Amino acid sequence: ARVYSINAGGSLGSPIFTSGPLTQRYMPTDGYNHVVIHGSYLILPSHSDRKVLVIDMDQGTGIANTIQADTTMTHYNSGHAFGKAAAMNDDYVCITAKDIVQMGQSTYNNVFCYETANIKNSGVSPVKTFSSLNANTHFGQNMVISGDYLCVGEYDENKVYRYDLRLGSVQTPKVYSTPTGSSDNEFGKVLRTSQVNALV
Repeated sequence: ARVYSINAGGSLGSPIFTSGPLTQRYMPTDGYNHVVIHGSYLILPSHSDRKVLVIDMDQGTGIANTIQADTTMTHYNSGHAFGKAAAMNDDYVCITAKDIVQMGQSTYNNVFCYETANIKNSGVSPVKTFSSLNANTHFGQNMVISGDYLCVGEYDENKVYRYDLRLGSVQTPKVYSTPTGSSDNEFGKVLRTSQVNALV
């Protein structure tokens, strides 16, 4: 990974870091990892290593923390892919773990939400967990935070779920589906938001 400054004219400047973890390759080039920059934080998901690296760019080139899944959870699947995707705002860092729950021959995904204020603390634990309702899908492979809401895509089911981050883990999300009459598939595969609009 490389982090560059942006010049006044919009062109790329020199790399900010020339040593440390950001000069090494942590992310497999499989198209699934979402690098997140928010404020001084750089979030590097590395699901093949089942971890997420937290870099505070104001604190030099070192790793501020490494987040991994809770191995004590019920029906924990050691072959999961923690760090499949990530999203962040001032309050939360949300991380997807694909296939982390094994129920018979079916697997389920979870999205774990950590408080941004504690993200550099060793052993940080999620304060909210949102789970897929359908087995063997790509729930959480694409997600975005806008204001108080986390939008999670599940394009296998042509759905997007909107969770209210002001509430706890137990809530009924608002569900958006492929518009009536549309023949589009993979609704929710790409998510982008502004304060008033959403691109799905």
